[in-house]
Amino acid sequence: MMHRTLPGAGQSPELSRPQEPNIRSRATVTELFRDLRDDVALLVRQQTALLRVEMRGKAVEAAKDGGLVVAGLVGVSAGMFALIATVSALLAWLFQHWGWSASAAWSGALALTATGTLSGGSALAYWGMTRLKRRTLIPEESLQSLNDNKEWLWRHIH
Repeated sequence: MMHRTLPGAGQSPELSRPQEPNIRSRATVTELFRDLRDDVALLVRQQTALLRVEMRGKAVEAAKDGGLVVAGLVGVSAGMFALIATVSALLAWLFQHWGWSASAAWSGALALTATGTLSGGSALAYWGMTRLKRRTLIPEESLQSLNDNKEWLWRHIH
């Protein structure tokens, strides 16, 4: 009967260790990097999903606000036209009362009303644009989360 001798038989345990643990170590390191890659990919997908949700929420809020602005502007426009007509008629009556001719009174009243309306409208538009410039559509929470994740990953890699 033939006896097979195992590799490393008769040697001390330190010298007879097979090379398999190194292969397993490499597989473990490979698996760790694969897991890290998969986790980072999952994190990026989750951050992207969070970014989409946050941006969608901001867009919905902006759309609702925009709808309210448009509806309000329609009502304000109708009221402004009525008010402008009334102010023009009152100014024309006042100018005629002061001795102006009818055509001069109406021309002066309309010019004065148009100047006031344009000035007020320009001031409101400027004020609105200034407020809009201060508003941010940047998804601050998502960016902060991405920065936090980047810092965490950087600390754990280095």
